[in-house]
Amino acid sequence: MTGTSSMVPASAPPLTLDVFLQLPETQPASEYINHRATQKAMPQGEHSLLQVALCKVILQSH
Repeated sequence: MTGTSSMVPASAPPLTLDVFLQLPETQPASEYINHRATQKAMPQGEHSLLQVALCKVILQSH
């Protein structure tokens, strides 16, 4: 399992951006990718550590 779940069946017709924007908000948030609505994966602890490390590198470069 990849941590994301499709909100529409594989056989569903592609979604337009207008239709996606009319969908109700979800938790976690949904993304519009390749004409499909997909729920974002929840960040894990390692993600947060990498995010902090990246921010430090960016701040040091300025």
